[in-house]
Amino acid sequence: MRKIGVLGAGSWGTALSKVLCENGHEVKVWLRDEAQCNDIRTTKINNKYLPNVILPDNLHFTTNIEEALGNSEIILNAIPTQKIREVFEMIPKNLVTNKIIINCSKGIELKTHYLISDIIKEESINSEYVILSGPSHAEEVALQLPTAITAASDNEEAAKIVQDLFM
Repeated sequence: MRKIGVLGAGSWGTALSKVLCENGHEVKVWLRDEAQCNDIRTTKINNKYLPNVILPDNLHFTTNIEEALGNSEIILNAIPTQKIREVFEMIPKNLVTNKIIINCSKGIELKTHYLISDIIKEESINSEYVILSGPSHAEEVALQLPTAITAASDNEEAAKIVQDLFM
């Protein structure tokens, strides 16, 4: 069992968190919106982004970023690309040090033209970067329908660890 902190509770972050939790991992999801967080905690459904999926009771949602990442070994980033730097800048550096950081967002930072990998490497310390991507939709993943996702990294061991999280 791994301890995983997830940044972002949109459809993708919620779907991947659900699968990780159902695979036996301890998962804490951070989101900004207190009302949405309370709604998810109460209903066990992300009515805003994934309304047709019931979430496990042991999937934890919080608006406290330190609570979400505090004991994590792995961080899963599912934040919209243009907000990644802003969110990572508000995280205490000790919480993004010596971790595997999985990126599930796509695109480039418009202001700097940086890739997401560049932003995360700038904003973390001695962490391994793994990208998770593939031809899949959040609802299909959440419902565990057949789909394909690839974990890729410069560090093969880190990519295998991420792959195993979802097996």
